[in-house]
Amino acid sequence: MALDGSAKCIKLLLFAFNVVFFIMGIALIVLGAVVKSTYGSVFTITNNALTSAPVIVIIIGCIIFLIAFFGCFGAIRESYCMITTFSIFMGIILIMEIVAAILGYVYRADVKKVLGSSFDKALHNYNNHNTSATAKAFDFLQRTVKCCGSNNYTDWFDARFDGNAISVPDSCCKTMSAGCGYDIGQNPNLNNIIYSMGCVNKLSQDVTNNLGIIGGVAIGIACIQIIGIVFACCLMRSIRSGYEQV
Repeated sequence: MALDGSAKCIKLLLFAFNVVFFIMGIALIVLGAVVKSTYGSVFTITNNALTSAPVIVIIIGCIIFLIAFFGCFGAIRESYCMITTFSIFMGIILIMEIVAAILGYVYRADVKKVLGSSFDKALHNYNNHNTSATAKAFDFLQRTVKCCGSNNYTDWFDARFDGNAISVPDSCCKTMSAGCGYDIGQNPNLNNIIYSMGCVNKLSQDVTNNLGIIGGVAIGIACIQIIGIVFACCLMRSIRSGYEQV
């Protein structure tokens, strides 16, 4: 079955779209892996309450990767069935992304509560000689995110860190050294020595500061998906017309 000039153009555009989408799938897989690696300390502290987030991103990336491969093959073969299946799955993914975005916005406060309660629990179970995974994760988080405590550094005072009401872990220090957080509450230059913002607030601030970028990328991906679905529908129509003419 031969396609007319416009249909061949759409076929090439659909193929090119799927190549882009194929790359996007790989990018999501890499992104999920990077997030899981970078913020692994957060998931350890929260007892895996939020561990599923990067895993879901990786799974979505794998699904998109497979769908894009399916779409490319269908476009090359000019298979009505394969392109129809591609369009359906693409539509389902788009709907799932919209639902996920809405749920993420609606329950954003709950995520902060989960982080806060988990961090508070980990903080009160922490001590200077604790070698547990949670304690190491808290230290790693404070060093990398540049924060101290759950809401702020005084959380460590309330927890009586290391039996002292005015000390914080050394991982709170801007320039980390042994004992740098000891009796820090008596130091008038406290804000120059340790990070004063709590980790929950710092993480929330980082997300808020990057919300525009996250939203822009999400909208861009959605637009690309919609264009792909339109191309697929146009090609399906051309293929079906060719069958009817034959």
